[in-house]
Amino acid sequence: MPLFDEKISGQLRDILKNMNGEVNLAFFTQEFECRICQDTRAFVTEFSSLSEKIKLKVYDFLKDGQEAARLGVDKIPCICVLDGTGGDT
Repeated sequence: MPLFDEKISGQLRDILKNMNGEVNLAFFTQEFECRICQDTRAFVTEFSSLSEKIKLKVYDFLKDGQEAARLGVDKIPCICVLDGTGGDT
């Protein structure tokens, strides 16, 4: 079931289409997600689907520990907004 109704989705699409460049998001969760991780994943997945300019990559906090450490992630769920190259926050 979608989080955003059609009116809100349309408004967000209108806002997001004015973005000049891409936005890279890194979402950290874990294999066995708690309710908050599930809800956050649903939000970030639905939000990122509203624009081709939003690139989402989902990471497992434990399996992708090196990437989590590189980005300074020490708690989950975590959404990182990265620079245009997908590098630093």
